Amino acid sequence: MTLTTPAKKDCLRESGAFAWVVVIALGLMSAGTTGTYSIIAGSFVAPVCEDLGFDYTSFSFYFTAILLGLALGLPLLSRFIPKVIGKPWHICIELVLIAAGAAMAFYTEVWMFTVSAAVIGICFSFTTGVCMSDVIDQWFSKSSGLAIGLAWGVNSLCTLLLSPVITLVIEQQGWRTGYIVLAAVSAAMILPASAFIIRLNPSDRNMLPYGETASETHESCSADEQEDVLSGMALRDAAKTPSFILCVLLLCVAQLTCCMNQLFPTYASEVGFNPIVGSLMVSAASLSDIFLNPFVGKTCDTRAVAP
Repeated sequence: MTLTTPAKKDCLRESGAFAWVVVIALGLMSAGTTGTYSIIAGSFVAPVCEDLGFDYTSFSFYFTAILLGLALGLPLLSRFIPKVIGKPWHICIELVLIAAGAAMAFYTEVWMFTVSAAVIGICFSFTTGVCMSDVIDQWFSKSSGLAIGLAWGVNSLCTLLLSPVITLVIEQQGWRTGYIVLAAVSAAMILPASAFIIRLNPSDRNMLPYGETASETHESCSADEQEDVLSGMALRDAAKTPSFILCVLLLCVAQLTCCMNQLFPTYASEVGFNPIVGSLMVSAASLSDIFLNPFVGKTCDTRAVAP
């Protein structure tokens, strides 16, 4: 929750359409990280293994290392997000991610890819998922569910378009060039969005959260002695609730299906299909996400305001 003093709130303007520009920027940031180095990365498995003589099992630890890195990075995010998001440190983290991705174009051993994957996974913590939802929570006092859904929809749209393109680059120029192109595309999506648009709080741009007007905010803060109060539950208490436990289990099951997209290109190659078929399978899955994510988000908003 954003804590802003009443005196400052009087000077803030309504965010309006700019809040939705932030949503698009967050979607591009997510697409340039999880979309490229998690989903589209599956297009590299078969050509890398065939060229360097790796077996699929050993190379698949790339995806395991990403998830382990993400698990390690998320606790860091919870502590440092106000000091990182929208600050120069955020750009530094993204540059590390891009460098770790581009470096894979020069690797010759499995462990090298695994190390890069772990670094990329840690950086994921600050570029997608929880980070994206936290920023939207600051920027939207209403329609936050729709905003999160649209951000993931932008991610899916980019994945849909990039999957066959990267596959064609790998086929025509080789997988090493493919990694360089992937890094360049990732940089083009995430660096401008982070440098010029994304900020953790709307007050950083002298704006109010979407859904709040200047007059409403002035009335709610007219008493000088009024203070903002943080709401929520301590982690040690939340972890004991059935809702928290069920959410964790649901996320574990959902992750199994999410990771299937990474395997489509390898599956297509193994059964004798052209690699482009596997990339189009990824695009087909992403096509559904483009529409379903905003729909689910809007549904959450509707339930949130229901009596």
